[in-house]
Amino acid sequence: MSNFGIFKGFSDKLFEGELPTNLGMIGSINYAPTLLDLYPNATAAYSLRKLRSAYTGSAIRVRRSSDNTEQDIGFSGSGGLDTSSLTSFCGSGNGFVTTWYDQSGNARNATQSTAGNQPQIVNNGTIYFLNGKPAIFFNNSGSVNTIRLITGTQLSLFNVGSIYSVNSYIDGNSFRVVYSNGYQASAGIWAGIVATSSRQLQLWTSNQQLQGNTGSFSFNTQILQSYFFESGANNGNKIYINNILDVQATKTYTIATPLTQGAIGRDELNESFALYGSMNEIVFYGEKTNINNSGINTNINSYYGIY
Repeated sequence: MSNFGIFKGFSDKLFEGELPTNLGMIGSINYAPTLLDLYPNATAAYSLRKLRSAYTGSAIRVRRSSDNTEQDIGFSGSGGLDTSSLTSFCGSGNGFVTTWYDQSGNARNATQSTAGNQPQIVNNGTIYFLNGKPAIFFNNSGSVNTIRLITGTQLSLFNVGSIYSVNSYIDGNSFRVVYSNGYQASAGIWAGIVATSSRQLQLWTSNQQLQGNTGSFSFNTQILQSYFFESGANNGNKIYINNILDVQATKTYTIATPLTQGAIGRDELNESFALYGSMNEIVFYGEKTNINNSGINTNINSYYGIY
């Protein structure tokens, strides 16, 4: 039989008449299907990897500290962040994210025009990494937490939705938020961690709380969180950690109309509720993706190697 061993990623060798069991690498081109090709219709999608094959834009826009010049940073040939362009642009200085581009096709870019509120991706010429992948660092460690990216009015999630977040928490002091449309009882959704040392993930929908188990993950460690919520759905609101169900609601929730402005990395109504940690990716669906949850988690984990 002929030896088709040049097809890397399928097996050591691929013989005539055999079919590959999974997609992999051919040379330097990544043919693995992207997340949004497999699971489309995202409301908004932000990542430092390419999430949709038809997407032709950049990953992020970065401001360098040396002269405050800004530049778009795209993707490498394998679909990851173009780190060579990033380090070349920032030099030995710092790099701050002014825009995290939405790859869903809905043009819901997350932006921050105030320099002091921008998260960081390069520190003194060195890119921030989380579990071996480039990451955006939200340094909300002080008593006044201002760093966040604004998602705008179009991202308002109303009565149903799903959130997938790849990030780490440096600590759990106060409330550490990955995304919020407003924490208060009259507004929106809130997702993140609470408590100083108990490491509990929480999802707030209007004034209702869905709390995860104590100590179910570690600080300074990359985790994959999945949040599901639906107004009026008894037992339908859930939190997963690394594709394992962490907690499920035992009562019906009512979700009020969200605020018109959401934020990644901080609550827009309470600046003390903010992320102190790093983020690689966050994807929103305006529907419950329970039926595809395992597949979505598998795709994300295959790239990041989280669990």
